[in-house]
Amino acid sequence: MRFTWLVPLTLTLACGGDETVTTDTTGSTTAPPGTTGEPGTTSTGPVDPTSGSSSSAETTAPASTSTGEPGTSSTSTGEPATTTTDGTTGDDTGPVLPGECVSDDDCKLFADCCECKGVPQDDDQPICKLECDQTLCDATGVDAAICRLGQCITERLDCDAAKVVCLAFPPDCPEGQLPGVDGNCWSGACVPAEICNVVPDCKLCPADEWMCVSDIPFGPPIMRCEPIPADCMGEPDCTCAGAVCTDQFTFCADPGGNAINCECIDC
Repeated sequence: MRFTWLVPLTLTLACGGDETVTTDTTGSTTAPPGTTGEPGTTSTGPVDPTSGSSSSAETTAPASTSTGEPGTSSTSTGEPATTTTDGTTGDDTGPVLPGECVSDDDCKLFADCCECKGVPQDDDQPICKLECDQTLCDATGVDAAICRLGQCITERLDCDAAKVVCLAFPPDCPEGQLPGVDGNCWSGACVPAEICNVVPDCKLCPADEWMCVSDIPFGPPIMRCEPIPADCMGEPDCTCAGAVCTDQFTFCADPGGNAINCECIDC
């Protein structure tokens, strides 16, 4: 007859103080106090000596999202909601902030021979008296207005010169404007810097209504002009404008002036 001897082995945890894990020769393990012992759950926080339970709630992976049905748990990312014209969320519209608009539907395009800009739906702008063959929006290729950081602006146009590989010279643009880009070549239009998707210098962003936002990875910053949120009262900082830092560029830094830096800590 064969006898199986169970030899308890007590291992003292390196960081657990009085907590121990007991293992016998059959491979079973006794969990230390404060854990549930259930697979797929973890417990954090100190143990209540009166009840033997953890002071913080257990989390079970994966967590379910809220469906509105009883018995389900909800999760929140903590990020401000975004709205686009197709009803989805996206970076083009950006975080919903107090101001003159909440969604693109609150804005309309104003175009004449002097200006091309986004304005609220109920804003009736006077038409300038300058005569022209086409409006400024038609000349630059702007087709729509969007809501960005609570402000109505025109849609952004591509001005990223790094994409250009064609053998052609860019147009000679006046101060405050940049050559537009269409695919891998120049579009032939000159675009106001504030509605470009990127700018080479923060000085191109008009200081009265616009701020310069720099996305900073481990490399050269990527700069763009953004409308100053209404809560900033013309002086942007991370308190009133920090919501502009999204995606992986979530750490907001305020270098002063009309500038906001959005740093990527994991890039």
